[in-house]
Amino acid sequence: MTRRSGETYDQIAGLDIATTAYLAGLIDADGTISVSPGKTGKDGQPHLPTPIVLIVNGDLELIRWLKEVIGYGCSYETKTRPKRPDQSDSNWNKVHRYQLGGRAAIAFLAKCRPYLREKRRQADLVLSMPSKGKAFAVVATVEQRARAFEAMEKIRALNRRGLKPDPIPEAA
Repeated sequence: MTRRSGETYDQIAGLDIATTAYLAGLIDADGTISVSPGKTGKDGQPHLPTPIVLIVNGDLELIRWLKEVIGYGCSYETKTRPKRPDQSDSNWNKVHRYQLGGRAAIAFLAKCRPYLREKRRQADLVLSMPSKGKAFAVVATVEQRARAFEAMEKIRALNRRGLKPDPIPEAA
């Protein structure tokens, strides 16, 4: 997996088995595998959806460690204070977030996939999606776009809270 600049995702590729399995466990427990719908291009066609991996946790040091170990993505603090009247500062835990997107997310999911349990179907769907062009934007055929948006809908169904669709869609 290479970046636009030709740089490879060596830090992700070099993760050892124990670290990779631990990271997969974090994704299963505190993570989300999803895709962000693409913008519309100058030709009026939607860009391909962009893969995203999120891990949310109350331990800021863990979130910073993820950024350091994986080497890509961003980490930041969110939900620093309550938003609703029924919530109080004295009973509010901060939540922190690590986010990885695009080709780095694909490389990371490919590395973690053998160790995923709960989020394996979402990973399979992301890994089956076409990814072409700068920022998943250009040179995608109509068929590739249709496959990508079909996979996006399946991922969203798997990520929905509550009862899952029956049967849960399999990877394309």
